[in-house]
Amino acid sequence: MFDNEFGSMNVTIRVLENDLLSQSTYDRMLAAESFEDALSILRETTYRDEVEKVLRTHNYDEMITEELEGTYRRLFQLSPVTEIVELATLKYTYQNIKVLIKELISDQDYPELYFDIGRYDITELRQAVSLGKSDVLPQAYLDTINHAKLDYSEFNNVHQVEVLIDRHYFEHLKQLALEIGDPKIIEIVDMQIDFKNISTLIRAKYQNRTPNFLRSILSDAGSLEVEKLIKLGVGDARTLIQSLSETKYKDVLNESLITGGIGISSIKFDYYTDNAMMRKMQDAKLKAFGPLPMLSFIYAKETEARNLRLVLSAKENHIDEEETKGRMRLNYVS
Repeated sequence: MFDNEFGSMNVTIRVLENDLLSQSTYDRMLAAESFEDALSILRETTYRDEVEKVLRTHNYDEMITEELEGTYRRLFQLSPVTEIVELATLKYTYQNIKVLIKELISDQDYPELYFDIGRYDITELRQAVSLGKSDVLPQAYLDTINHAKLDYSEFNNVHQVEVLIDRHYFEHLKQLALEIGDPKIIEIVDMQIDFKNISTLIRAKYQNRTPNFLRSILSDAGSLEVEKLIKLGVGDARTLIQSLSETKYKDVLNESLITGGIGISSIKFDYYTDNAMMRKMQDAKLKAFGPLPMLSFIYAKETEARNLRLVLSAKENHIDEEETKGRMRLNYVS
């Protein structure tokens, strides 16, 4: 569908992929004697200009966030279809909406919680939250904002508002995927939503949550029917495992089983779903045409940010090398 539009863009993506951190770089950092030695290895990478500053401040989170921000700004400028970059950054926009709603409710400012990532900047979002309307934002954003404000005015429950915004996020994510119209992107978004629903279901199951609670937090924007998931969530664990093992996600489920196969670890499930998504992206990057190589690169960059935070935190806090490796997500490049 987008073969012609993404020809030159995919050439750029191949160049950008060369700057992604390799597994050998992570291994060298983990084997380093100290945090400072590990950080110095980044002098050989795209993070080179920030190393001296982080050696002084130890604020590596700022370095990683700024790298992500710069990556997204560049992709918004270069992408022939900005909706695809918007799709990837939507989680940051919705986090900003949460913060702005919280500010409105509490009459306090939380600028340290904003992300400078997304199609619409914080000024445009703040105006929409304040006025309930915008000449810039599409209707889906305004629906989220106004629904959140109305819900708080009726029930005065901040947590409920956050859950509502999360549900709007997944609905908007699916809406964007459908508007883009690429079947593979729709499939990837369905996987994201399904994985989140199953993870939520597993946690809720062991907390003995009610059907109404599950109905309030599960998204119906994925490929799995919510009412069926709710029935599983209030049934016995064996039925839950058996039913989920009959879905297309059975491999991830089987990797997440504990206690002789009669329980599921939500932590293991999240770990293996992240790796399943990465394998999906590694397959997608091989496409010569269309938007999938760019989307795959974005996922790789997000995973890099997560793994780099983990490695630097482990070195700073003297956490065992093998334990850290066991928590790292599958890397995009060898």
